[in-house]
Amino acid sequence: MLKEEEIMKKKRVVILLLGVMLGLALPVLAITSDVRVYVDEVEVVFPDQKPLINADNRTLVPLRFVSQALGGKVEWFKETKTVEIKHAGETILLTVGERFARKGQEKITLDTTATIRGNRTMVPLRYVSECLGAHVYWNGTKRKVFITTKLSPVNEFVGLPFKSSDLPFKGGSRPLERSDLPSARIQYVKASELPVKLKDSRIIYNLTVDEKYVYVKQYSKDRSPIALYMVENGQLNRNRCYYSDLQESTIFIYKYPVQSRLEQATGDKPVELSKIEGFTLHTLSDGNFRMLVIENPLYQGGE
Repeated sequence: MLKEEEIMKKKRVVILLLGVMLGLALPVLAITSDVRVYVDEVEVVFPDQKPLINADNRTLVPLRFVSQALGGKVEWFKETKTVEIKHAGETILLTVGERFARKGQEKITLDTTATIRGNRTMVPLRYVSECLGAHVYWNGTKRKVFITTKLSPVNEFVGLPFKSSDLPFKGGSRPLERSDLPSARIQYVKASELPVKLKDSRIIYNLTVDEKYVYVKQYSKDRSPIALYMVENGQLNRNRCYYSDLQESTIFIYKYPVQSRLEQATGDKPVELSKIEGFTLHTLSDGNFRMLVIENPLYQGGE
């Protein structure tokens, strides 16, 4: 009798262990209502089915999102559980449960699968977005996904030899780091000639100006805004450096104040934008100084 009880106990333990193992083996899908998705800086509202983070730690979104927010034309084939996405002449096919997709004639291995949740077909956000030509950044700390669409082709930096004396500081300050070396380069452009890639981790997409701010759309791998100076009478002035002001995404529009907080506090003479010739943005590429000077669209000539 004692032996039978011991056998039964062992069986129950084995069954329990098997149940735990099977439970761990099943892919878990959790509704991640705290994940927020932004397309071109506008937050996307999901009225019913929210984004998912699946067992592969990948974000899935409802198929409707692809057509409404990303501009793809979608079709659902119920019999084969296959999604067809068309955009700019390209066709993408994903089948629920399969770890590969087809883009045109190319077969691509995926790191996750499409699935069905709440009667909604859910597709891999990053893969689909990037196939449609968008840039995707996941901010794990903020639990936000940033998608940037309609990015223009990027032009490479084509610089001319530069000496720091070509654009000296107003008041005779020390030249910018490495700007006095023979390898220093400078390029003058209009806003219409952007985007320009200063280096792999720095791209300047656009620059616009109003009475309060200089708006620079930029890519920064480390999410830090690039340093900006104003050009007045052929001299560098009005330093606007905010290296520590990290942004939420790697592509962002940063607002550089026309009047800095310090200038406002000390009562300095306000900036006259009509007399600002341009705006400089500089960085170091492999230790080499690179400066982009963008013409001020509001410039009306000096004194």
